[in-house]
Parts: sequence; C-alpha cells; structure tokens
Amino acid sequence: MGAGASAAPQLEQVEEGPKSVAASAASLLDDVDMTALSDEERQHLANIVDLLRQPGWKRGNKRSDVAVRFRYEEENGLYYVCSSTDVRGGAAESMFNDFNSGQAQQRYNDVCSEEIILHTLERDAPLGHERLARGIYKMPPPLQNRDFIWHEWCALLPAADGGQLYVSVAMSPPEDEAEVHHDPDLVRGNLHLAATLARQSPDAAVTNAASVILGDIRGNMPKALQNMVAGNASSYLANFRNAHQSPEAQ
Repeated sequence: MGAGASAAPQLEQVEEGPKSVAASAASLLDDVDMTALSDEERQHLANIVDLLRQPGWKRGNKRSDVAVRFRYEEENGLYYVCSSTDVRGGAAESMFNDFNSGQAQQRYNDVCSEEIILHTLERDAPLGHERLARGIYKMPPPLQNRDFIWHEWCALLPAADGGQLYVSVAMSPPEDEAEVHHDPDLVRGNLHLAATLARQSPDAAVTNAASVILGDIRGNMPKALQNMVAGNASSYLANFRNAHQSPEAQ
C-alpha cells in the first residue's frame, strides 16, 4: 500500500530521544482515555507505542512538508515508515468522521484505484465502525496490480488535557481468511500495519498528526526495490492533511 515510482530514501543518521519524530508520534497517545476500546484494540495501540519508541529510526527526506522516518524490520526485510505533520485548522473529530465514513484509502492513497467494503460492524461513538476492506492498487508495467485485504477500526478518544485523539488502525487478517476474496489476476499483498493518529489540544489552532505503515506488496518485486519506494507511503498523510486543513493554510 502506498508504493509508487520514487528515488531510494536518503537515510541519514539514527534519530534518538524524546524529541525524535517517532517518539513524538508515540507521545500523541499519552494520557488518552482508552476505556471504550476492547482489550485487543488497546493492545494494538500499546504495540504501536512500543514500535515508535524503539531505537533505530532514521531520517528520510521531507516530502510535501511531511517529516519521514524509517526503521528496518529484520524479520521481513522491509522498512516501517513513520510520517508526521501538522494540520492547521483541522479538527480531530472531522478526521475521525472522514475515516469512519469508509474508503479512506481510495480517497487519499495516490495508487489505490478502488476500495471495496466487504463487511461492516457498526459501532456507536466514540468508537468507529469495524470493517473488512479490499483495496486495488495500480502498479507500473510490467508489474501486476496488487490487492490487499485488511481489517480496520477507528475511535475518537478523550485526552486528560481536554483534547481529543483520532486513531485508526488497519492490518491484514490471517492468510486463510483473506484467501476467500482472492482474485487470480492480482497479486495479494500483506498489510502488517497502517495506523494514523491525530491529537488536538483544547483551543489549539494546530492538530498534530502522524502515521506508521509497513506493507509487503509481494510477487516478483524484490524487497530491496520495495524499500526504495517505501517513503511514498507518506503521501497518504499529506493528502489526508490537505483535505482537513483550513483553506487559509493551503
């Protein structure tokens, strides 16, 4: 998800400390009331915080005013991509409502040509709906197009300072569950993680937003080439930000 033509990421020195982009993204979850979430959802967020606070995140080139950081995952040979930006005049609640309406990939991912909702479990706020979705992603010739199956959930949670946190999390289900929807004309990718966070403090003019993603498009595209274009995943956050910023900030 999010792959496309681009130069290899120019990775600089490792960025450490509480002020680093990844650690700052993790801090968006500080002092947030997660009572409404299930045990599984709380564990998802705990895993995300742990990932973002791990050492080894490296600086990448800034894209469309989005800071990009990379962390190599030894187990699968791919990079996690953490992106961060400010949304001027945007509200966490409007971002939650947008994602909760469905088909956010089709709206904000530059290479997603179609997103199909396979199943929806409706839930009341502050929880968003749970969905099983399938996305079709265009690949440059001669590569075959890809599709991904994923479960997604979202929530709008209160923070101790009186602000709000919008969060969405998506991951591919086990192989046997995804196989039900297999299309032989497409190569099935695997979404290890895609999460978006947006923290709005009371009366703040700026909402702090971040995302973290790791996806494997599989097939005959070498992982080394996937890593070269991994930074393109940051375009989702840039497009999402642009849709929610006030016109004066564009």
